[in-house]
Amino acid sequence: MIKNYGKAYLLFIVLFVSILFSAFSQEDGWYTDKIISDIQFEGLSSISHNELTGLVRPYIGQKYTDSLSWDIQSKLYALDYFDIIIPDIKADSTNSNSIILIYKVQEKPVVESILFTGNDRVRRNELLDAILVKSGDMLNPGSLKQDEGSIEKLYLEKGFIDAKVTSTYDIDDKTNQAVVTFSIEEGPQTKISEIRFAGNDKYVSEKTLKNLMKTKPQSLFNKGLFVETKLQEDLKAIERYYGDHGFINMKIKDVNKDIVFNK
Repeated sequence: MIKNYGKAYLLFIVLFVSILFSAFSQEDGWYTDKIISDIQFEGLSSISHNELTGLVRPYIGQKYTDSLSWDIQSKLYALDYFDIIIPDIKADSTNSNSIILIYKVQEKPVVESILFTGNDRVRRNELLDAILVKSGDMLNPGSLKQDEGSIEKLYLEKGFIDAKVTSTYDIDDKTNQAVVTFSIEEGPQTKISEIRFAGNDKYVSEKTLKNLMKTKPQSLFNKGLFVETKLQEDLKAIERYYGDHGFINMKIKDVNKDIVFNK
């Protein structure tokens, strides 16, 4: 009798698992081609539902397909608001032929504040005007690299040719807010003490060439800050002047910069 009970019990377990598996397989894809009656979001904190309504409204009333769901997700990711988007589907209790799409999201951290360190010669307000990231924005680590370049460009325009900038951020897991810090190594400020020319022919004087240039030596009326982009514009202006006066083969072969520490 024990052996028979054992066999019956074993048979029951196998049969139960088989039936259960079959039932689940029938449930798979139950939502395909059903009408989307609503699209909802879970996990919103800084972003309001109203900001997303315009994007998802055209999909309400359409038949559900996996490609349609992916299309919605790609547009949501394109907003650059979310780190993670997980879709879910539930039946519409008011209509058996309808479903409700639910997107569970994890928002990007919000920039709470922006700090600068090492900026002894450039004011904070100037640095804030130079960067794109602002307090209250969603944190985008990729754009911080662009802001590093913008700060370095600002320093170059002020004669700091060796300035280096790096960015970091700290995220508070409880509030999902971030503090962004730009660390700046200013280096010395470079000013122009003198501009000389070599190889200019007797038809074009040094005074004429200097008048063509926006780059000027330091004087009572000019700060004399060295800006590489301005110098490149000056070189083109000189070549253009020579070309306009018949020297079509003229080229500036080299530009030597002798940097001397000013004690």
